[in-house]
Amino acid sequence: MKLNVRALMAALLVSTTGVAAVTVRPEELAERRDWVAARFEGRLPPPSTQPALVVVANHGPVLKNARASKPLRLANQDFKRGVLCHAPSKVLIRLPSPGRMFTALVGIDSNEQTSGGRGSVDFSVHVGGAEKFRSGVLREGMAGKPVKVDLEGATEFII
Repeated sequence: MKLNVRALMAALLVSTTGVAAVTVRPEELAERRDWVAARFEGRLPPPSTQPALVVVANHGPVLKNARASKPLRLANQDFKRGVLCHAPSKVLIRLPSPGRMFTALVGIDSNEQTSGGRGSVDFSVHVGGAEKFRSGVLREGMAGKPVKVDLEGATEFII
């Protein structure tokens, strides 16, 4: 069977009409340049100074303020604000200016996947490469454990 290349090209051209053009943002181009430089030229980009929450490792997305349209829940208490990460995870917090104190309440979200005490976490905070807080093993149904870490002017830390 002989392919009709012109007919195939015409079909491809017809099928792409009406497709909106994609606009690449400048920050996406910069990210591409940094990736190419790191992978092919052995150059690492300078560390970013922009405030951010950078997900270094996590199984699935980091959720903000809710899970499945329900509030976050530690033991019998609902929370309207917070983040939910699947264990194991590692999140870099980059601050807009030197930080003084990080405070939080950590624990296992009570939901259909963790009910009955399933799931566990050992939450930690690292500042400047040093561990400044470790929760010990927490399980679903346990009350949240308060975190209070002196950031000593650090501009980033890892949870």
